[in-house]
Amino acid sequence: GAVSDIFSTLQVVKPTTFSSTPRLWNELHQQFLDSLSTAQATIQKTDTPTSVDFLRKECLGSLRGILGGRTKSIGTGGASTALDVLQFMRDCFECAVVDGYGATEVGSISWDGVQNAAIETKLIDRPDMGYTSADQPFPRGEICVRSPVGITGYYKNAAENEAKFTADGWYRTGDIGEKRAP
Repeated sequence: GAVSDIFSTLQVVKPTTFSSTPRLWNELHQQFLDSLSTAQATIQKTDTPTSVDFLRKECLGSLRGILGGRTKSIGTGGASTALDVLQFMRDCFECAVVDGYGATEVGSISWDGVQNAAIETKLIDRPDMGYTSADQPFPRGEICVRSPVGITGYYKNAAENEAKFTADGWYRTGDIGEKRAP
């Protein structure tokens, strides 16, 4: 169904913790931007001296309860979440917001851009895509992961194992990254 259908359910359930993909957060952020734009246009027509900060707080407040009003922490993941959307989430819901990156095969890889200390990562050159360890200013390549909680392969699926795991046990995420620190 439509992303907006979930909001009526959340009003009933009133979760204290809620996670979703960026699609939902992007829709909420767009609702906020639309309401802010409408409020600004209305104020301009009336010549009422009102600050953008005041309007912003009013528009954020109108969305604050959309998750049920009890939310203490929010997670987002499954794809990249834009920085302005993450800031909107923090401002709107006034709670902890974490941006996670992981894969079913290996679990959590990072939270808010900080690598999980329990896992190893490395980049594999992908010259077919134009990414190599020689790239400047930062080496780039496919992100590969080894994890103590990760799977070692897919059951009775040699073709997928060959495609997704290196000979020495690294899981190939299929995502491209760059190495910014040692």
